Amino acid sequence: MVFPDSFVGVLVDAAIGRRHRALEYARLELANLVKALVEASPNGDLEAGRAVWMPSAEASDALPVAPFAKSQIDLAFDIANAVRGEATRRGVPKSDPDPIEFSLALTDGTAIVCNIPNVIESATDGFVYAISYHSKSTKEIIRQSVRLLALCATGKLVQKAYVIQMDDKNKSLVLVNEIELSPEISAEEALRRLLELSKAAHIARDIPCAKFDKTGQAIAEVGTINDDSVIDAFETFVDGFSYERSAEFVVYGADPVFEHVFADNSDKKIEVLTALVQGCNLEKDGKKKDSYQHWVVK
Repeated sequence: MVFPDSFVGVLVDAAIGRRHRALEYARLELANLVKALVEASPNGDLEAGRAVWMPSAEASDALPVAPFAKSQIDLAFDIANAVRGEATRRGVPKSDPDPIEFSLALTDGTAIVCNIPNVIESATDGFVYAISYHSKSTKEIIRQSVRLLALCATGKLVQKAYVIQMDDKNKSLVLVNEIELSPEISAEEALRRLLELSKAAHIARDIPCAKFDKTGQAIAEVGTINDDSVIDAFETFVDGFSYERSAEFVVYGADPVFEHVFADNSDKKIEVLTALVQGCNLEKDGKKKDSYQHWVVK
């Protein structure tokens, strides 16, 4: 049998894809174990919940074979303890509050109907929060940032958002992401950004608009895909270590071609990426330190 280069490329893509999916599946199974433990713990008492949770955990397919099961159970308990402990220190209640509902009238005559969970209002220390027992949190951080815009636009007493997550790169096993809007973002500006994001969302439902890390930001800055800064950002990301762990890798494979990714419907893609970058431009404010990372929506 002859294996041309293209066939070898397909086989490599498939092998990396299987490894990627296997790793993500293992992380998801661990996160589900931790969530089940927390849900089985009355009033946040993890020790009491452990006795209830153990039989179902041991009977599930989520645990490795017997000699390694105990270490996985202990790890799940440690993650739950670390994440819930930080949540308590930040003022997160043991029982989630009811979602708040409101409608935002946009200047184009449409409206956004909001149903936002986990909102704690306060004149000086209000916040919205999310708890995650998974190590991946990018989507959740973006989601909470958009919720902050909506809460700002409607005048709710909320100054920040928390995404409290498991961190497998930290001995403490937990990372607190605190997100704030830039002081320059008024209620009117928040509403304007939500309008642009709403328009972009309608386009993105029909047309894939992958950001490819900083490529999307480069496109938003120059307003075109035909620029050296855009191509450089694309190649840097694809050639880097983080690409094979990205969502773009799953969709486009190991060797994406720039023209294939961005040439079709380029005007629409530019519009979407510009709205994403300008509407919810998240930046890290300093480095991660002591299980804490501060973010600002510029």
